[in-house]
Amino acid sequence: SKELLPATDIIEEEFDDTISKIAQAGWTIPLTINVERLVELKDSSSTQEDIDNFFSAFYSDEELENLYEIIHNAIANPGQKKRFEECYIIFKQGLYSSCLTTLTTILEGYISTFGDDPKDVRIMRICHFHADEERNNGNKIKSLCWKSVYEYTKLLFEKSDFSQTEPDEANRHWLVHGRTSMVGDKINCIRLINALSTLSNLK
Repeated sequence: SKELLPATDIIEEEFDDTISKIAQAGWTIPLTINVERLVELKDSSSTQEDIDNFFSAFYSDEELENLYEIIHNAIANPGQKKRFEECYIIFKQGLYSSCLTTLTTILEGYISTFGDDPKDVRIMRICHFHADEERNNGNKIKSLCWKSVYEYTKLLFEKSDFSQTEPDEANRHWLVHGRTSMVGDKINCIRLINALSTLSNLK
């Protein structure tokens, strides 16, 4: 006797908290993931290690190659496209520290293409705007994806004082200004490739 809810409303209600949790752990939601795997992620996302292990297994070499094609085809800026090509080469060679910094700049530039003002560098504002806009337009799944990008950028672009201790997680401020002492690893690079794939599917 109850009114049936649209499937997107059910997914939004069921996965909203999960998406926030995994985004705060450094992962966005790709539109390529199916609901079955999303349920698996939801059930295994109790700790940071659990979430990292899920995505590490999910992103096989074959899946990463698929993401490369999706992202490469979506990047319009020829300079950024070339940087991504070169970045993916060094990623496969295991040169993760150099890859981490370059991918961070590519992500920042790519998010800016969704903005309405080329002078505006407020990356989180762009993500928050699109999350609200997609939700208001009834695009619940895209809204959740933008929400995950917003939460992730809050983590990556968090303001940090160089006179203080460097954050444990990769931080754009420390990376791009050449102050980081972090040695990049594969999982940090996959986080950025994952975020770029989410944006590429949204594009």
